[in-house]
Amino acid sequence: MKYLRQFGIILFISLLGEALHALLPLPVPASIYGIILLFIGLCTKVIPLSSVEETGKFLIEIMPVMFIPAAVGLINVWSVIKNVWVQYLIVTVASTCIVMGISGVITQLVVRHSKGGKVIIPGSQADDGIVLDDAVYGENGETDNASSDERLKTTGISDSRDIIGAVKDEEVDS
Repeated sequence: MKYLRQFGIILFISLLGEALHALLPLPVPASIYGIILLFIGLCTKVIPLSSVEETGKFLIEIMPVMFIPAAVGLINVWSVIKNVWVQYLIVTVASTCIVMGISGVITQLVVRHSKGGKVIIPGSQADDGIVLDDAVYGENGETDNASSDERLKTTGISDSRDIIGAVKDEEVDS
């Protein structure tokens, strides 16, 4: 029943997005209006994360299945796009590379200007570590509250002291 309720909330927000699309004369898809409404609702805590979290995760997990109808639809319009598919492919690959590059540059700028420290997670593949903010780790490397340890467990780390030890070990090696 919980999943039906969560799915109902997501569908209702999607319906509101459709209504905004019909009312506003802007060239914005209804799904974008829905995403914006959901984002605003989550940020203002009008919609608690717990009321859509599990169903949202499920929908993200099955998202690749949602691309099957679009791919099958290409078969129906193949006669229209067969002369320009190479151009579509070039534009798609080029725009994907540009977006990845810009995202990487922005991420590097955010990391450089972040107040957090460089942290190596034991057993991780990251050579440069990850940045954790001061809200989770204080200046002495101690956690500010117990909930930060709960957040770390989602990354496979049992305790914040594992990370602190890894940072100290790296400093000794350097």
